[in-house]
Amino acid sequence: PFWLKGPRKSARNAWQTCIARNSTCTAMSAEHLSEEEQIALALKLSLEESQTHLGEHPQLYQEFRLPRSEATLEQVARVGGPPCVEVDIYGVEGTRPAAGALLQINTLDQFHSPTFRKSAEEFMSPNSTCGLFTMAHSIIVPKLLTQAVEDAVSTASGYLRLTRNELETLVSAKGGLRDVDVVLPELREAMRWLHENREKWIAGHAADFPRTTERNAYLRAWVANYEISDWLCARVLPGSGVHFVRYNQWPEHADATHEESVRIAKEERQYGGGRGDG
Repeated sequence: PFWLKGPRKSARNAWQTCIARNSTCTAMSAEHLSEEEQIALALKLSLEESQTHLGEHPQLYQEFRLPRSEATLEQVARVGGPPCVEVDIYGVEGTRPAAGALLQINTLDQFHSPTFRKSAEEFMSPNSTCGLFTMAHSIIVPKLLTQAVEDAVSTASGYLRLTRNELETLVSAKGGLRDVDVVLPELREAMRWLHENREKWIAGHAADFPRTTERNAYLRAWVANYEISDWLCARVLPGSGVHFVRYNQWPEHADATHEESVRIAKEERQYGGGRGDG
């Protein structure tokens, strides 16, 4: 199986990630920002940094590696970033992760306007398309694994052991996750699907969107976890080995609106928790 880590609309760690990478981790505190402001700031900094270093091509080749034995919760949230808070990865004193390493491999720059902006505008997609890339990758990766790792060793638990060469094939710029010709068609399909589903919600709740600005804001909102789950249920075949890790967003239900408010109440109330616990 492989794991998809979805975006968290009000992620507490996201702002620390981008701020840390901008060398101001200790200069700011979450106390004076709401969680919505934190994620908005993180995206703003990420976009600014990306546009500052915008290359001719969208491919990214950075890698970040962290020994599991040295991992903390904050480091796991941003592999390779300096820790702001030292917390054990399991939250239990005295427990340590298993041997191995956490590896982040960058593939395509979601903010590369010459490559992705036209499609984003066509489908009125969010400026930050990480959720849409998650949806696209959920379709692409199982296919690539089937094609590229025929000789991979399957363990008793069902996991695949990939060699470095097999992993390079998976992320290759020729037929892999760095290949725009491979990724863009699935990304556009995810954009189309998201746009159509949001249009259906608007049509069924017209009173909630009396002005064009409100409608457009809803269409361009960040991809929600429940939307990725809906996509996986509709598009990803059972047995494909895809697992999607979601945050419990019930602690933030008071700030949710429209379909997100309905879905959080329906699906996540059972997990409980208070504000800031997510």
